[in-house]
Amino acid sequence: MKIQQIPSRFMDENTYVVSFANNNAVIIDCGAFFPNEKDAVRDYIEANHLHPVAHLLTHGHFDHCFGARYIYEHYGLKPVLATQDDFLFRGQAVQMKKLIGIDPPEEPFTDFQPLAVFDLSPLHCQAIPTPGHTPGGVCYLFEDEGVQVLFSGDTLFRGSIGRTDHDGGDFATLITGIREQLMTLPESLPVYPGHGQATTIGFEKKYNPFL
Repeated sequence: MKIQQIPSRFMDENTYVVSFANNNAVIIDCGAFFPNEKDAVRDYIEANHLHPVAHLLTHGHFDHCFGARYIYEHYGLKPVLATQDDFLFRGQAVQMKKLIGIDPPEEPFTDFQPLAVFDLSPLHCQAIPTPGHTPGGVCYLFEDEGVQVLFSGDTLFRGSIGRTDHDGGDFATLITGIREQLMTLPESLPVYPGHGQATTIGFEKKYNPFL
């Protein structure tokens, strides 16, 4: 399993490409906003001869899915999203106007495949529900050849947690989910968040002030 982080300057969001020995690849939270960021995702995939088979979203905020149209147009993949975040995903333009005061330069892609009916087992992946930042927030736990990694979206950051003051957020729900669903995972488990640096479960247990 190989992990490539492709940052977006817009909102400092992390897009990830996870690839396997058979050259299949999973894209996580493609927030590519500017043309060069979209090209960076494509160039990495093409340079490594990868075959994208899924685009997984950790939640429905616009900064994590603005590249969804690009991924669909190039690879025919609708993003996979928990249905509880339908209202956020379909309201990306409203989010952008409300939160940062701008209109999107293109119509956001709003068609998705519900996570509830998507079998992730062929992707070596388990979806872990962690609502609180958004009602449908999930983390994705990958395991391949004995190696595990977690992609936490905006649920858990290095030394912090996701905001809960946006539509559908709930602080108590988020903290409960992190403690019960994530802090029970191995302390050595690498965690790749939607913004900022990677961390581990053990580091967050010891140093995260919210936990």
